[in-house]
Amino acid sequence: MTYGNGYVLNSTYNTSTLSLENIKHQKDNFSLIDIDYSYNIQRGVLLNRNNHSFNKNEDYEYDELRRLPEEKVNGIV
Repeated sequence: MTYGNGYVLNSTYNTSTLSLENIKHQKDNFSLIDIDYSYNIQRGVLLNRNNHSFNKNEDYEYDELRRLPEEKVNGIV
């Protein structure tokens, strides 16, 4: 989607699972937001979020009840 001020918003989805893979916001070919997502579709949980704009990588680990006991940001708990 492109707005009148030149701001562009793109969302990319996996064609087989319909899960969100990337969100990118740009203005004048400069990325303001660029985030990748990966999921475990069978369990319905987010595994990783990689924010390229802020150089921040988040990994999520879940227990057998799908609770989030651990989150790592840039490899640090």
